Amino acid sequence: MKALSILEIPDYKKKDFVKSLLWIQVDYKRFNIKSRKILDSLLMNSIRANDNDNANIAYDKEVAFIRIPCPRWIAHKIVFNVENIWPVPFAYIEVYWLGQWLQWSVAKIDFYGAFFHFFEFIPSRYMNLYDYLMEESKKQHYVRVTRIDIAMDFKMPFPQNFHNWIKPSENSKRDVDIYKHKWKFNSAWYLSNKNSWYWVRWYNKVIDINKQWKHNWYWWEKNIPNHWTRIEFEFYPPYSLKTDDELKKDVWEKLFWSGLINLWLQFRPCFEFKIENAYRYFTRYAEQHWIDFETLIDELISYHMKLEEINKCLTDDFQKI
Repeated sequence: MKALSILEIPDYKKKDFVKSLLWIQVDYKRFNIKSRKILDSLLMNSIRANDNDNANIAYDKEVAFIRIPCPRWIAHKIVFNVENIWPVPFAYIEVYWLGQWLQWSVAKIDFYGAFFHFFEFIPSRYMNLYDYLMEESKKQHYVRVTRIDIAMDFKMPFPQNFHNWIKPSENSKRDVDIYKHKWKFNSAWYLSNKNSWYWVRWYNKVIDINKQWKHNWYWWEKNIPNHWTRIEFEFYPPYSLKTDDELKKDVWEKLFWSGLINLWLQFRPCFEFKIENAYRYFTRYAEQHWIDFETLIDELISYHMKLEEINKCLTDDFQKI
């Protein structure tokens, strides 16, 4: 990926970045849909529940569809509740009216960073929606990935001497945008041109968390790190047509001249016990196995009683011995 040369980390800094890596993850993904038939087969009924009245919110169990202004026809932000946090928007759906279609698209579905951050809490039907779109996008007939953001987090201070690290092409007419906070550099971003295949930004993640009040998003951390730098690449076609793993590998190898280190999912303890968590889990399990909730509970009770009876028999036999 020769074009990624606009960001070049000096050799003497590479080891610091590699040692302080927290994780690499997808932070945003956009699907453009070409077929109206496929669009109608998706979870659109709940969205359209408020298309013909004055309501701005429609509900699909614990998920809310909030209608927002859109010049092309219908747009909804999808929000769900995460315990101990607050309602979190995790996706956005925009449907285009006939005559307002964009090139190669009748609709788009964006999955925000929150979708990937809270993936274990996302209702299964929306995880299934994402998986379905991913499978269709591999065929590249009627669904196509037109944007992917790859985020890399490092437990290190935001560099203050990065001015020569971003190197636009000689023909570029754009400058590197820089933001200061309390007299220190804390973010920088560069978009090569209006139709760029990708662009890069990096910033002090701690400031971003404080601004958006996201401290409780990282419940497994007792304290948010004092130093936290994020580098983020935003990819468009043709780069976005690659798989997530391919893009992660390409970015890492280009920046650090080495193979991607073996990363595992960071352990994230569950929230404290609440009956709502258990209820949500069993509801999801029942939906995935096409049975009603009452049947699942009856089977669980029956199985539990059976185990108790077996354990009792084993205990009695042991005492006889």
